[in-house]
Amino acid sequence: MIEDEKELEEILAEAVRVSESTALKTLVYKFSPQGITGVVLLAESHIAIHTWPELNYTAIDLFTCGDKSRPEKALEYLKRELRPQRVEIKKIKRGRSTF
Repeated sequence: MIEDEKELEEILAEAVRVSESTALKTLVYKFSPQGITGVVLLAESHIAIHTWPELNYTAIDLFTCGDKSRPEKALEYLKRELRPQRVEIKKIKRGRSTF
């Protein structure tokens, strides 16, 4: 499980790259005594990772819009990198189809 701020920042940067998204700002916060959260604000929305080591649980939110981003590529990368024992995916279509 990720507990290092620099490592999480690098993982998030690669997730952005493989998803063909545009990073605007990255914030990583290490909780005491454990747990870490990293968020990348994207031009297309955001990617967030939150960990709860005491529960052996990591939550990932990939939220993108537009035709350019490929969040499924980021998800595949994160699964390879983090090697979870189990993955549960909830795909939610947000907003209206036309604005």
